Amino acid sequence: MWWVKLRVSRDDLQGVVNTIRKRFQLPSIYKIEKYSGNDFIVAFTTASTLDEILQILGEEGLFNNLVSIGPEW
Repeated sequence: MWWVKLRVSRDDLQGVVNTIRKRFQLPSIYKIEKYSGNDFIVAFTTASTLDEILQILGEEGLFNNLVSIGPEW
């Protein structure tokens, strides 16, 4: 399992949540919190491999939104 955090704007929030649910293996959204201004941090876990995570982020145009990624504790 991997922890992933993405920074997204309010306008993109619903689309990103839908993408997480559809594209990642066994996703579990842990927290959505206000970051600053119009931005939010979406934290979730997934059973996808690191390569799959990076590939999906690239395909969905979310790679630049990546805040952190790491193994589940």
